[in-house]
Amino acid sequence: MKRPERVKILGQWCKVNFTDLKEEGNRNNEILYGDCNLTTRTIRVEQSLDDEIAKRVLRHEKMHMKLGLSGLSEMLNPEQEEALCVLMESE
Repeated sequence: MKRPERVKILGQWCKVNFTDLKEEGNRNNEILYGDCNLTTRTIRVEQSLDDEIAKRVLRHEKMHMKLGLSGLSEMLNPEQEEALCVLMESE
């Protein structure tokens, strides 16, 4: 998989960083494969993931970004939003 440096989501460019998230996850006692920041329009994906899993994580985080940019995340509780993102990552 070509690892993109940016992706266009709902007409807006978002930066994509493949970076080491293990230490951050360890500090929070969780496994962190990816996250997104709506304010900075940045998606982060754990750099050590194999291509297939990295693709899924990127699709998952792109869905979070779509929901956030569209305002739909305001209508969902966290569990509903996460369920939608998990559904979309497997497309």
